[in-house]
Amino acid sequence: SRHTYEWCLHAAANGVLEYNETDDTFSLPPEHATIMDSDEGLMPMICGLVENMSYQYPLLKIAYQSDGGIFWGDMRGIAEACKGFFKPVYEQLMPAWIKLSPSLYKNMTTNG
Repeated sequence: SRHTYEWCLHAAANGVLEYNETDDTFSLPPEHATIMDSDEGLMPMICGLVENMSYQYPLLKIAYQSDGGIFWGDMRGIAEACKGFFKPVYEQLMPAWIKLSPSLYKNMTTNG
């Protein structure tokens, strides 16, 4: 459709997609595909937040107008979105970060 084509042009202009003028096609660079095709990380979190925006908006509006808040349990989909975003950090980066602190590493790797 025209909307999809225009979205792809926009994404290509911003470096998200690559555009081949010869055959008028778009492709996703491998380094972007890794992020976009993952079940964890930034993209699923963004999708989860956007997907639930119509549900969240009235809650956010009321909280803002009343200087109140929103219970975590009322934020549908947010917990799953956050888990998907932070899981790679905890699994891949946290072990290296812990090793940077010898005392913390010792405490976490010894019994007792």
